[in-house]
Amino acid sequence: MKRQKKSDNHTSMPIYLHSSEIDFSKWDKCIAQSSNPSVFSLSWYLQATAENWGGIIDGDYEAVTPVCYTEKLGFKKAVQPVFTRSFDFFSTQYKLKLSGAYKAHLQNTFKKIDVAFPVIPSEIKSIGTTTKKVYQALDLQANYSDIAKRYSENARRMLKKYETKPFSIYESVDFRPLLDLFTTAKAKELGFGKTQLTRLNKLMDAAVKADMGNVLSVFNSDRELVASGFFIHFQGTLLYLKGTATEEGKKSGAMYKIFDHIIEKNSGGSSVLDFGGSNVTSVATFYKKFGAYDVPYYLYQQGTEPLYIRAIKKLRKNVKRR
Repeated sequence: MKRQKKSDNHTSMPIYLHSSEIDFSKWDKCIAQSSNPSVFSLSWYLQATAENWGGIIDGDYEAVTPVCYTEKLGFKKAVQPVFTRSFDFFSTQYKLKLSGAYKAHLQNTFKKIDVAFPVIPSEIKSIGTTTKKVYQALDLQANYSDIAKRYSENARRMLKKYETKPFSIYESVDFRPLLDLFTTAKAKELGFGKTQLTRLNKLMDAAVKADMGNVLSVFNSDRELVASGFFIHFQGTLLYLKGTATEEGKKSGAMYKIFDHIIEKNSGGSSVLDFGGSNVTSVATFYKKFGAYDVPYYLYQQGTEPLYIRAIKKLRKNVKRR
């Protein structure tokens, strides 16, 4: 898309800027003041998770939307980075042709597109395929006792089991023990390699530095970590980023206690607990034990990767299996 000079004239077309050209303060302010704020699109979140990113911007940051991409061997692909679920169109007042400019930029710049939205804009919907996905969330406006009444029998039983253990729960900003436990106990199961773990480290660090991240951890009587979860707080949403537990923690209901604690602490307000969500039935079922419900979002895809990229990916998979 042809670069245009930024202007406060709202009849001008939105422009694309690379992240190195973006005023992060204005970008984040637009997202925070919009009617649909999302932590996934904040500048520090994108800096931690995206290989490359920029944004479509209207006026003096009256409306913005991220564009993230990878570039390998001359092939540029628009992507939804790891640890982000979806992006959206944000505005303090209006969105002025933003989705149209976004569509034009994607079509003119990328041969393949894999991005997600809470709702697919009509301007984009007609040029690719759309797949419905879900994540799980829990409204925390009710008081704790009313929310806890909707816990499943299994959740209540595991919480009772937890109370019989000599465990202690603590809140901190030190995410290193959690990351170490996640690396040894969960990363391989999820298929996380060095790149994903490095980005998770950067993301947790950035969240703490932005004063939006904290860790909730359970220790046994020997001061050994048995379960831990990382949460990000932004504009009334509590995002569960990642967590894990040892075998002792799993059998003793420690992860149940972590979620119960965060629910009790934040209930009765205007918050929503975003479980990070999953389309995996077993994971979604666990979240629903706390009364969580499915929230839809949509994966939008267009184009295909060239043969040489697919051949390289296949070769890498074969090497990993050896």
